[in-house]
Amino acid sequence: MMDLELITIEPQTALAVFTKDGALDPYLARVREEIDAFAPDMSSAKGRSEIKSFAFKITKVKTHIESVGKDLAAEQKEIPKKIDAARKHARETLDAWADEVRRPLTDYENAEKARVARHEEAVRRLEELGAKSQRDLPSGYMHDALEEVRAVTVGPECEEYEAAYAKAKEAAIAALTAGIEARARYEAEQAELAELRHQKEERDKKDREEQIAREASERARREVEEKAAADVRRAEEAAQRERDAADRREQDLKRAAEDAERRAAEAEAAARRRQEEQKAAEEAEVRRREADKEHKAAIHRAALQGLMGGGLSEETAKSVLKLIYLGKVPNVRITY
Repeated sequence: MMDLELITIEPQTALAVFTKDGALDPYLARVREEIDAFAPDMSSAKGRSEIKSFAFKITKVKTHIESVGKDLAAEQKEIPKKIDAARKHARETLDAWADEVRRPLTDYENAEKARVARHEEAVRRLEELGAKSQRDLPSGYMHDALEEVRAVTVGPECEEYEAAYAKAKEAAIAALTAGIEARARYEAEQAELAELRHQKEERDKKDREEQIAREASERARREVEEKAAADVRRAEEAAQRERDAADRREQDLKRAAEDAERRAAEAEAAARRRQEEQKAAEEAEVRRREADKEHKAAIHRAALQGLMGGGLSEETAKSVLKLIYLGKVPNVRITY
């Protein structure tokens, strides 16, 4: 008989065995052949031991195939990672070499961008300074802006932007000069208006003070007259309050007598109502008990008829019904 422990799948053929259709079948067929040829003697201890050993060898073949397949699967999963690592290495290396080759051009382009940006920013600054003439700014701010504009040198150092520098500087000087002149006129007008407002405020202040004095005098006169009238009014009100108090006392006595009479009548009526309500409640309780008694009796009769209809005698049925009513039959109860 063939030793099944010798069935192995070599690493160099493992990929084909596990991926090619039917490649694993010859290995399984060899095991099947050994199984078909195996004829143990169950009547002897040796035969039973051979069965146990043979089954264990088949299990070892299964374990070997599982192990080879698992290792192969793990190895195949590593292949994409190795390919990606190689791609990454090549990509980073070639990117670095491309940057190295292009660096002189990149440095030149960056320097050119900085040079152009510097000229464009300078021209834009001249335009911004000139635009200050359009804002509502004090003339001192525009004087400072004009000095900054005049300090800008226009010449060969401006390179291809020399014309733009010259145009922006000329426009800014013209705008700021006109703005300063306009602002000077505006500030002079505002100073004159401020003086006129000050004079008017002084006149208004004097008029207010005179008006306050007149109003104080008039107020003092009215206070004297009002005080005298208030004294008369208070005396009249005191007399009226005394009369009103006497009327209220008389009315209070009258209302107190009426209230006492009304409370006595209400107490008597309440006592009658309580008696009537108690009587009605007692009668209702008697009716309820009678109805409940009749309801339970009807249910008992129906249950008794059901038990008797099931074949029990009347006496037995009554005994069963009594046991159920008393709760002595587990899980069985009467629902009222």
